[in-house]
Amino acid sequence: MSTAVAAAPPAAGASTRGRTRITGPALQRVVAAVAGEALGVDAKDVGTDLTDHGGALDLAVDTPIGVPSISRVREQSKALERSGGSILERCAAAEQTVRDRVHELTGYDIRRVTVRVTGVRITKERRVR
Repeated sequence: MSTAVAAAPPAAGASTRGRTRITGPALQRVVAAVAGEALGVDAKDVGTDLTDHGGALDLAVDTPIGVPSISRVREQSKALERSGGSILERCAAAEQTVRDRVHELTGYDIRRVTVRVTGVRITKERRVR
């Protein structure tokens, strides 16, 4: 696991008196939390690898994905749609979500996000009360 990261760039209009540094392990936890939320799994089950490319980061995420059961998809025509679409569609959306949200939270420029699905977790739909 690579944890070499550069210091976060200063926000627009910010004073240049100090410097904020986000450590590699802290950044990995942020990436894991964002990816886990986007794919319906616990952050503790998400593996991350960060690589610095001249101040921009490449993020690799290894994670299971939460999916509805096959029987539910057969029984309920909208179950797949409610879950966010196919696994490929959800991974593509998660890559964009991770890129945008990690940038928003940390200020880092994200060059690339790669999501590798390592397994599936059958999820139950929550009922609206």
